[in-house]
Amino acid sequence: MKIRVVVCLAIVLIARVAMAQSGEFRVITVQGSVENTKTRKQVQPGDRIGPSDALKFGSREAYVIVISPKVGRKKISGVPDNNPRELENLVKSFLRPDEKSTATRGLVEYWETLNQSLKDTVLVLGDGIIPLDKEYINLDKPAVVVAFFKGKNNQHVTRVISRGQQICVGAKCLYENEVPERYGYVLVEYYENEKESRDLPGSGKYIGYFVPHFANETNLAKEARIIAETLTDHSRDHVVREIKKYLSEEYGHVQDDNLLQWLKDIKLINP
Repeated sequence: MKIRVVVCLAIVLIARVAMAQSGEFRVITVQGSVENTKTRKQVQPGDRIGPSDALKFGSREAYVIVISPKVGRKKISGVPDNNPRELENLVKSFLRPDEKSTATRGLVEYWETLNQSLKDTVLVLGDGIIPLDKEYINLDKPAVVVAFFKGKNNQHVTRVISRGQQICVGAKCLYENEVPERYGYVLVEYYENEKESRDLPGSGKYIGYFVPHFANETNLAKEARIIAETLTDHSRDHVVREIKKYLSEEYGHVQDDNLLQWLKDIKLINP
């Protein structure tokens, strides 16, 4: 009897060690339709799922709670579509907010802020330069940011708009010498490898979807300068806020990083 117990404990211990080393997860509970595309079966409590196994969620309300010795218990919820995603990527991207680490929250918040800043109609200032934080979006080659839009004669255009650790959404960067009859929506996506943007256009990580609006740069700079010169006794942040408020009210939504870069370029604030 004792030998049998020892053998059983040894088997359990070996299984746990193997699970920890492989990064495998166990399913605690499932709500709604969640399919393991590897087995082509619905995920069930007790299932073992590898980190590279892809799951497909039937609705945004569906969720799964998994556990592993390495990362503990995690609830994956709010997946926006039924595209298959590897479990390890789901754990990083779709955790319940209170389960995210500070670093992960920072990453999510950065992307959400960027997404919100490049939607609807956006007033593009200067060359449309938007610096990106390398901590959250690394643009070292072969990574790129690509814009998709309809150009002259309604032709579909794909254009790389990353320049070093910045992206450029100005008229010259987007349209070069072929300015369209009217400015339509521009889709902006991030690709870890430029080849993916050619092989699978539209499969990158979403950055923004907006209509660029361009105004007379001479007038914009003159008006911003009047505000800055009038508020010389105030802090830089206050001056920037007032300029942003004015431009937003008179011309349209302004992207914060583009505004700061533009104010540096026209020498209204220090670099």
